[in-house]
Amino acid sequence: MFTGTSAPWRPPERALDSPASARKGVLHGPRALLRSLLRIRFLRFLLVAGLNTVFGYGLFAALILIGLRYPLAAAIATVIGILFNFQTTGRLVFGRHDLSLILRFLAVYAISYVVGIALIGWADRRGISVLLAAAVLAVPMGFFSFTLQRLLVFRRIR
Repeated sequence: MFTGTSAPWRPPERALDSPASARKGVLHGPRALLRSLLRIRFLRFLLVAGLNTVFGYGLFAALILIGLRYPLAAAIATVIGILFNFQTTGRLVFGRHDLSLILRFLAVYAISYVVGIALIGWADRRGISVLLAAAVLAVPMGFFSFTLQRLLVFRRIR
């Protein structure tokens, strides 16, 4: 008759967080889960979009607070924001940041802007709130922008 403890044997916690277990796809703990989630490129795109938004708004607000009028503050924040976005999107989402891609990046910005404005205008002409339309379009436009960035700007050359 067995008289030992009834608790099952468990490996030491350190072994579960080892690089070997992470390479085998074993997920243990919040850090491993976060690493796993960050492997999803679209999720990284959404996180970087949030970072870019905070940066752009923060820069705009800082320029307003130092006394610039809003048209100039918006123009400066937009130009610097696009350059910042190019670096963060290229490096953190797609793993590329070659400056030769900047014109394609700007073209995707322009295409996304035109499509977004056209869709919001379509909704406005039908009596739908511009704010509601923009909110509803945020996620589909995010997918659209991500797809264009992946296909036209940061594509891998084979």
